[in-house]
Amino acid sequence: MRELYRKYPKELQVFSVSLDEKPEEWKKAMAEEKMEWMQLRCAGEMLRDVAMGYRLSSIPYLVLLNSEGKVMCATNSVDDVINQLESALKN
Repeated sequence: MRELYRKYPKELQVFSVSLDEKPEEWKKAMAEEKMEWMQLRCAGEMLRDVAMGYRLSSIPYLVLLNSEGKVMCATNSVDDVINQLESALKN
């Protein structure tokens, strides 16, 4: 994701949603991963709602939305996201 984030800085907005229940674990992971984009944490009841809404089935789970907020791709494969994104940018 870091490579895509840097390759398409104007076309792609990235944010990560952590499923860590404990804020300390989330903060530790953020420090270790050094992700350059927005970081969010989803836990408890909110996690259930998000998981059901986006049909989360594994971690990591990648969702590519278009400019209208519609899901273009939902997968655990970065290659799928790359292909979908590059195809959309060609059009």
